[in-house]
Amino acid sequence: IIRADFSPEGGSIALAWDNAIGIFDSNLIKQTSVLEITGRPDGIADFAFSPDGKSIAAVTRGGRLVIWNISSGATTLEVEAGFGTPT
Repeated sequence: IIRADFSPEGGSIALAWDNAIGIFDSNLIKQTSVLEITGRPDGIADFAFSPDGKSIAAVTRGGRLVIWNISSGATTLEVEAGFGTPT
C-alpha cells in the first residue's frame, strides 16, 4: 500500500497500491470499488479526494493525472504530463 486516506465526510477510506485505488466503506471495512489506471502501468504516486468526496484524483509516477467519479468508477479526466490535452 502506497497511501491511505479518509474521504472528507469520513464514510470511505481509499488505499492506493501499484496501479489501482481501492475504495472501502469505513464503517463496514468492505471494498466498494477499485479505480484502475489503464494503458501504461506507471503506478500511482499520490491521490486526493475532492472536497465533496465524490471524485478522486491520482497522479502517476509517469506524470499522468487521472480523475474518477467514485460512485460510477468512470474516468472523468486524464491528462498526460507535458501534453496538456484532456481525454
